[in-house]
Amino acid sequence: MSSTDFAKGIQIMKNVKILRVTSIVLITFILWATMLSAAPNQMNFQGRLTNDSGNLLADGVYTMEFRIFDSAAMHTGNAVFIELQDVSVTDGIYNVILGTGLLVGGGLDAVVFAEDDRWLEIVINGETLSPRQ
Repeated sequence: MSSTDFAKGIQIMKNVKILRVTSIVLITFILWATMLSAAPNQMNFQGRLTNDSGNLLADGVYTMEFRIFDSAAMHTGNAVFIELQDVSVTDGIYNVILGTGLLVGGGLDAVVFAEDDRWLEIVINGETLSPRQ
């Protein structure tokens, strides 16, 4: 083997190492950028619950169903998102993160908000609150 062939072999090995390192850096960057660009499909929502007399609901855990509709009118429209959560209520106040409960229908993604108007309907322990918000 001549010294020229040996030098070419060394250069090829260096190029392969550079290519490997560049590939690893590029793949790491792509994965990192993908993780940053994938926004969570979640939405914070909080409210205050009272009974028909205006008194705060008792502290406790309530089963709540959150539905997002494409119509404001009760008993009309399509539910584009439905989720169940067991929600803690303290002094009538609750806070939930929609998109973290048991998904029953649809999904909290761009399709839900593809149109301008959406309304939230809440069902607490089987009772539908009115009007939609």
